[in-house]
Amino acid sequence: SLYVMMAENPSMPYANAAYNGFYSNPFPDKYNEHMVGPKSFNFNLVDIELTDADKNSQAAVDVFLGAGVLDVAGLEKKIAKYAEDNRVAAKMVAKWFGRDPVNGSFNIDLISERGFYDASALDAAVASTQARGTSALADAGEQLIGKTFLVVNKFTSIDNAVLPQAIAAKIVVEEAKKMKAEDALSIKIREKAVQAAEKAYDKIASGYSMIAKPYLFQLLWNDSIANIFYNDLWVYDGMEDSLRQAKMMAFDTTDLFRLNYVGTGKTTMAGPLYPGSKNGTEADIIAEGTVRSLNKAYNKLSKKYSAFAVKTPLLTGGKKPTAKIGMKEGLTGGETFNVF
Repeated sequence: SLYVMMAENPSMPYANAAYNGFYSNPFPDKYNEHMVGPKSFNFNLVDIELTDADKNSQAAVDVFLGAGVLDVAGLEKKIAKYAEDNRVAAKMVAKWFGRDPVNGSFNIDLISERGFYDASALDAAVASTQARGTSALADAGEQLIGKTFLVVNKFTSIDNAVLPQAIAAKIVVEEAKKMKAEDALSIKIREKAVQAAEKAYDKIASGYSMIAKPYLFQLLWNDSIANIFYNDLWVYDGMEDSLRQAKMMAFDTTDLFRLNYVGTGKTTMAGPLYPGSKNGTEADIIAEGTVRSLNKAYNKLSKKYSAFAVKTPLLTGGKKPTAKIGMKEGLTGGETFNVF
């Protein structure tokens, strides 16, 4: 289950186009949507103290992209502080258990829906006097709740003129201008060569490429946390009012729930993208590049972190097992998969 956010980058060229691309992009259907807050935030508004490690990490990005292109110094710490201040982990748990905003009661409808469990059986387990409930509820918690993630994506657009291919094309222009020309014919040839080189450069240097860097956080959920939740924080319909009020306040103030920082994905690039009659305006290609780089980022994360990798049931077994995955999941052919 996934909560996705965009780290706002107001100084980026065509920033609104990038926002539009991110907001209009359909939620990836291989994940369960678990949105518990805004889809974007300017994490530069979060105040933290940068360490030498943060500065060195930024320096490495600057070497790759150029100084000031993608500001990510201490971004994972800013996200963590934002998540703590805004109780993102607690909101994730509240969403899992369908917490009623008025009376604070919980239910297991979403767990049963996503895990194909029998809702009435789970409800009976939770409502019982057992501290932990049945093994079915424990299984639901371990298998589903602990697989809840926050992914924050930082985007920036890069002028194609600074890319290596554009720099190489610029060199060709300058070399064409240096061609020796001592008569009318050679002068004409040089002019044609310069014009052709400039035309090629203008095309290559136009437009933008989109860069995305994702940050992955995972909801911490284990037996110890679950026991405290079920025993001390659980509210059910019909609970005595004073006890209900006490448990509601306890849930609203607890620091039991938190997000663990898993790591960052590789920086991905979509492009170069060029404006034109087929691709639209520069704003259009920025929106398209945002979507492309976002999809690449999800694929990179799932390959780097096994906990984030999507599991899917086998359709057939035997020596040649099959599963319904599809090319839309970023497959190109030749990949290998683990079968359990």
